[in-house]
Amino acid sequence: MVDITALWNDIAVEILISAFIGLLTWIYRKNISSWVKKASYYLTNEEVQLEVKRVDKYKKKPVKGLDMPTFKEIQRKYRGGISHPELQDNQLMLRAEGIPTKITVKIVEQHNFTEGISDVEGYKLVIKSDTELRFGYRSDEALREFENLSECISEVINNDCFEMQKAEQSFVLAKMKRGAPPGEDEITDEKLGLQASRKDSVMQFTFKNPRNLSQGIKKYFKLT
Repeated sequence: MVDITALWNDIAVEILISAFIGLLTWIYRKNISSWVKKASYYLTNEEVQLEVKRVDKYKKKPVKGLDMPTFKEIQRKYRGGISHPELQDNQLMLRAEGIPTKITVKIVEQHNFTEGISDVEGYKLVIKSDTELRFGYRSDEALREFENLSECISEVINNDCFEMQKAEQSFVLAKMKRGAPPGEDEITDEKLGLQASRKDSVMQFTFKNPRNLSQGIKKYFKLT
């Protein structure tokens, strides 16, 4: 004979478990959706498009501008292959293995405007990708190569053009137009010196330490 009481107890337990799972799913629906999207991006090696720029700020004027000897020194010191140098309007453009776009290097004056008068208050070394870096969710070679190349360029120009003058500030700015981490609208990571925010579909990153670029980007692509 079937124990009706036990049967109803089992049904009640199943209903409670289903309701509890449903409640958890509703509460954590954003996290679940984010995880599913990240899993999809990871498995399909979703393409990421990232505009990236490194900036070093100096107080004193450089002793010389960019020239071919500067390029030769970068080429000598960089562990990867770089080629196709172009000098135009005090800009050095080059190509590097593993980076699918030109890299532009320039030194520009930093102006301060007071009562309509412009004063030069410093100089900026800018190293940037001409167009977006494109790399996969799992294959980030272009990102790592830019980080390593920009570090090498910064060191060479610091020695060659600024006579080893210490930069007052160095940072990286990046705009991610495609492949931004789902579920992340604001990021503050003190350990990595990273701040990021989403505006429309674009994720904007600021790294206080340029050496943390690839580590910081990859951290928010993990399946967590």
